[in-house]
Amino acid sequence: MSKPISANVILSAKTGDSAALASIAKHYAPYIINLSKRPFYDEYGNRYDLVDEELRHQIESRLLYQIVYSFDPYRIPDGEELPKD
Repeated sequence: MSKPISANVILSAKTGDSAALASIAKHYAPYIINLSKRPFYDEYGNRYDLVDEELRHQIESRLLYQIVYSFDPYRIPDGEELPKD
């Protein structure tokens, strides 16, 4: 299991830092690839799961768009609390 993305990387991505956005895209690439797999069949009826590159690109673009334009670093998600010192 990979390490979580640090808050500094997310905040840098929020400001449009291309290195931070690339880091996030790389972190989520295996998950996005898994979501992008589609079944394809050859002429003999054999099934192959191949990555639909257009769908992969759409998912990745949407993730990065949401980080840059919709992520609110000042809002705490429902059900979570700030850590206590």
